[in-house]
Amino acid sequence: MMKNTLKKPLFWLLIFLNVKIVAFSQNEKTFEVLKNLEIFSAVYKQLHLYYVDEIQPGQLMKTGIDAMLQSLDPYTNYIPEANIEDLRLFTEGAYEGIGTIIMTREGETFISEIYEGFAAQKAGLIVGDQIVAVNGVDIANRTNEEVSTLLRGQAGTPITLTIQRFGEHHPFEKTLMREAIRFKNVTYTALLTGDVAYIKLESFTEGAANEVRDAFLKLQADGATSLILDLRGNGGGLMNEATDMVNLFVNRGLPVVSMKGKITERNQTFSTRQEPVDRDIPIVVLIDRTSASASEIVAGALQDYDRAVIVGQRSFGKGLVQNILPLDYNAQMKITTAKYYIPSGRSVQAIDYADRDEEGRAQKVPDSLRTAFQTQAGRVVYDGDGIEPDIELESETLSNITATLFGKLHFFDFANQYHHQHPTLPKPSEFEVSEQLFIEFKHYLDGKDTEYKTQTEFILEILEESAKEEKYLDAIKQELDLVRKQLFHDKDSDMDKNKAEIKEILGMELVSRYYFQKGTTEFALRNDTEVQKAIEILQNLDQYQTILQP
Repeated sequence: MMKNTLKKPLFWLLIFLNVKIVAFSQNEKTFEVLKNLEIFSAVYKQLHLYYVDEIQPGQLMKTGIDAMLQSLDPYTNYIPEANIEDLRLFTEGAYEGIGTIIMTREGETFISEIYEGFAAQKAGLIVGDQIVAVNGVDIANRTNEEVSTLLRGQAGTPITLTIQRFGEHHPFEKTLMREAIRFKNVTYTALLTGDVAYIKLESFTEGAANEVRDAFLKLQADGATSLILDLRGNGGGLMNEATDMVNLFVNRGLPVVSMKGKITERNQTFSTRQEPVDRDIPIVVLIDRTSASASEIVAGALQDYDRAVIVGQRSFGKGLVQNILPLDYNAQMKITTAKYYIPSGRSVQAIDYADRDEEGRAQKVPDSLRTAFQTQAGRVVYDGDGIEPDIELESETLSNITATLFGKLHFFDFANQYHHQHPTLPKPSEFEVSEQLFIEFKHYLDGKDTEYKTQTEFILEILEESAKEEKYLDAIKQELDLVRKQLFHDKDSDMDKNKAEIKEILGMELVSRYYFQKGTTEFALRNDTEVQKAIEILQNLDQYQTILQP
């Protein structure tokens, strides 16, 4: 009895001390925040009063905020009022403008892509057109961002562009009416060999799940008996759209993704709410290194429920949740508020932004800290580094010569010339880059800059420098020159060695001039080895089931 009497006061004393310590800790943090805000305000004031040159207050503040946020993670961003359109594009897939993508090149601005059905295409603008002026204002040496800002504006307002077109001697003017541009999440659908439905999903903005649902039901009505969902290059978007998309193919009431952050009251789990449109159809999901966020939720949840075979390369590894918070003066802030976890309980986050090396670089989650989880059927899956495909395929990389031709815009320029000389092109399903066209492209490159250095050449330069320092250069110089000569000879034949790859890129560039994004996708699918692997799996149901069972 005496022991219990003594324990109770001791217990309440410990509770009291703990509360006091927590309160002190909170007060200490609050003091630190207020102190540093005062210091920041004082620095800003002194710069305004005494700095030798006139400062731009808004730009200076944005620079300071951006630098502060960069020490956290790449997804926590300050969005001033001037950039709200970018936020709308991210969440809604919409903005107001003319429907183009532009690029700058040596101080000049060119249209690099045109979206079918919008103002630019309806006005007759074409890929390769140089924009010389916007509303009479010369845009030479303007940045990409500056020109994009000029092109955007309220729907229904006119904009006059001065255009210099390939093959024409004098520029001309085009007046367009800006409009609301809304991009579709589903950019291409088709019924492939063997009644395989193919759906290309580019993003997860508003309505993405409904677009996939409508596309799938139409393809199913046309006779589809299996499905390829292509999430390659899809950087993600809205979490609720990812949840609803998983719901298309799994039963109602199943958890898809859970959020856990600092504010425990806001932690929640998103579960499927509707009956699925099809719980049995065989599915392959294609992913790559740029499939991120919502793409990883869809691929990961379907993998955890053993509902789809995942094919491709390991995904990006973004398991962080961002919320948009309003700030004063119509500014906003995108801030990481939580981590998400897919049905098996694993996180896909690959980078630990709280763990940085001596140079401030965030560290990857080490293999030793990755944890094993299980899918519903008992297959082992791991956290900490994106979604690992069930069937991993080697990523296709461009050869040195092809990458050089692409980077130096030789494909782009040749396609502009070809389009000027040929008003029509066969349909993407029929067009082939013939041997004659390939030779024509090679002749086009005569006299143009196609130089590049191979890895071997870089190593030779290092070897030569080391040999020179160590006084061995005279002894090996003859051999080095012979190797260089052989490499130069080999580079002359690189075009022929990589003919198939060059034809593929050239064909896509040409098709884009006549048939826009849909045509380019249709042409590329014909030689897509990952799609072909997916079809192979879907046409062999024994193999498909074997992959999904432990």
